Amino acid sequence: MTQEQTNNEDGKKGSFSKLSPKTAFFLGLGSAVVVVFVVGFFVLLGIVLKGKDGSATLSARSNGNPSAAAPTAPTAAAPQPQADASSMAPITSEDWVRGDRNAKVSVVEYSDLECPFCKRHHPTMQQLVAEYDGKVNWVYRHFP
Repeated sequence: MTQEQTNNEDGKKGSFSKLSPKTAFFLGLGSAVVVVFVVGFFVLLGIVLKGKDGSATLSARSNGNPSAAAPTAPTAAAPQPQADASSMAPITSEDWVRGDRNAKVSVVEYSDLECPFCKRHHPTMQQLVAEYDGKVNWVYRHFP
C-alpha cells in the first residue's frame, strides 16, 4: 500500500473518529435520550388520541356548532326511598354512639375515616348532638 492510499482510507473514516472518547460518549448518550423522548412522545400521543372503541379520535370542542357538542355524562337514576327503617341493622352495644343511647332520634352515619368529605361532616354532627343534648344520638359505622 502506498502512502497516498493510507491517507485516503484515514480520510474516509468520518468525523466520529476524530472525536475524543469522552465527547463521543456524551454525544451517544444525548442521542439516546432524544430517541427515548421522541418514542415516548408518540406512545403518549397514541394513548391520548385513542378512543374508547379503539379508534383514534380527537376530542371535539364546541364552537357553537351542534354537531361538535361535548358529550354529556350519563345521569344516574334517583335513589328510591326505603319503605321502612327495618332494613337497616339495629343499633347494638357494638356500635359507637355519641349522645344518649335512649334518645328519640338516632342519626346513623356510615363513614370512612380517610374520606375528606366525611371529615368535613364531623363538626356538623358534633354540633347537632351538642345542641339537642339527650334528644339526638349519633351512631357511627365504618364504611370502607
